[in-house]
Amino acid sequence: MMRVTPEIKPRYNLEEIKSNMLKTGVGNMNLRRIMDVIQRASGEPEDIGPVFTYFDKRKESFIEVTVSSNGREAEIEVTDWNKLEITPDDLRFCLYKAGVVAGIDEEKLRQVVRRRPVEIATVVARAVEPVNGKDAKIEQLVKVMHKPRPKILPDGSVDLKSYDMLVPVEKDEVLLRKIPATKGTAGSTVDGRVIPPTPGKDAGLSKGKGTYLSEDGLELRAAISGSVMMDKRGRLYVEKTYVVHGNLGYSTGNVDTAGDVKVKGDVLAGFSVETDGDIIVHGIVEGARVVSRHGSVMVKGGIHGHQKQAHIEAEETVAARFIQQAVVTAGDTVMVSEHVLDSIISAGNKVDVSSKNGHILNSEIQAGKEIIVRNMGSTRSNKTKAHIGDPHRSVKNITQQIKELDKAIAKKASEIDRYEHDIQALVGSSKYRREDELKVKNYVTIMVNLYKQQRAAEAKRAELRKKLSALHQGRITVIDIIYAGCVVSIGDISSTVTESVKGVVFSIENGEIVAKAIDEAED
Repeated sequence: MMRVTPEIKPRYNLEEIKSNMLKTGVGNMNLRRIMDVIQRASGEPEDIGPVFTYFDKRKESFIEVTVSSNGREAEIEVTDWNKLEITPDDLRFCLYKAGVVAGIDEEKLRQVVRRRPVEIATVVARAVEPVNGKDAKIEQLVKVMHKPRPKILPDGSVDLKSYDMLVPVEKDEVLLRKIPATKGTAGSTVDGRVIPPTPGKDAGLSKGKGTYLSEDGLELRAAISGSVMMDKRGRLYVEKTYVVHGNLGYSTGNVDTAGDVKVKGDVLAGFSVETDGDIIVHGIVEGARVVSRHGSVMVKGGIHGHQKQAHIEAEETVAARFIQQAVVTAGDTVMVSEHVLDSIISAGNKVDVSSKNGHILNSEIQAGKEIIVRNMGSTRSNKTKAHIGDPHRSVKNITQQIKELDKAIAKKASEIDRYEHDIQALVGSSKYRREDELKVKNYVTIMVNLYKQQRAAEAKRAELRKKLSALHQGRITVIDIIYAGCVVSIGDISSTVTESVKGVVFSIENGEIVAKAIDEAED
């Protein structure tokens, strides 16, 4: 047995061990086992073979070891088998003594002994060949192609409007990862000389625009959020603005990315462009879907939706020359320089159609705080509606929530009063006992929780009252003329214009919608 701990491992020298054992004449030593125990250094006693036996030196004259000049092979030949008993341990001992320490084939040693008394040289050791290193590999973590191809749908059909081309990425996202080349593992000649391996070839990560290398040089990452693409040299790069140099249609497919998008032509009917950034369309948006998840949309040529098939949405602002037969939603503002016709418009803050040619006709307009328009409705149409308020927060719903909170707050107050009364009764009693003291502590704990619940309900009620008050604020301004038949509403209060009027501002006063001249309203 042999025990090696990590602390004493450095003291062991295999060549020295071999030399000492050879001098001592240990005939059944197994250097491979000994070496394995030293390498593991487990700290536990480990088997390195049977009890030592000693080599009979008389056997040396019958065992001949020959090592090739390049150290790749060692062969052994035994003569006069009948004079002395030869064992595999004897053969191994003679190999060690001849300097053969690696690549010994134990089965070959046993074969030589089994086929005695044949006197023939047998190769019993071969060089341990090196394991060459592996070349470095580059893993591409995003799927990018030089040329677009139609998207394959789950049912196996082809969507000709969508292409597997644009790949949205976030800032610092890993695009490529390098698996470094390995050095390989050295081999050994039978006499212990090192055979060096061929190291793997390295591969570099090339930086493109909008990318950077990690500190260890093993990852290529996106320096900005945007779309990752591949140039003609095969390098990946990230563009914040993706540019469509013509119409967005069958030649480009749908676009879904993370950066800004600029379309120099039109967005054709049936296609879509969605992104986290801003979208600028130089031409017209037809019956298409255009969505900026975190930015704004500007349509310089206008929106013509064809039976409300156009859907435009932005978290911030939507601006267009005109909007016709479309559904438009903006988190903040919708701005139109000409007309809004047969459309549904919604803005979290403001709708502005106040320019010289501004006109809203046959449309439903909603804004959180303000609508300002040059002209509204016409003599031939009474389907135009303008509404101030949040469509997701109705007055009726908020009022009901406030009533429920009123009841909950009153109930908490009643419970608190009851526990206060019970505590006073217990403390003031002449028969106050220890169990009463525990009961009082329990009541105090319950009261503290009730106070917390009451305060939380009161804070929620105050917030809802503030929201309710805001729903009755805001105003609708018509600079030139609003025609009879138009409907204006603020919060849950609505009014139909009975006769055309010029230059007017609608607001809430004393629970009713009032119309004032612009000059008067500003005063």
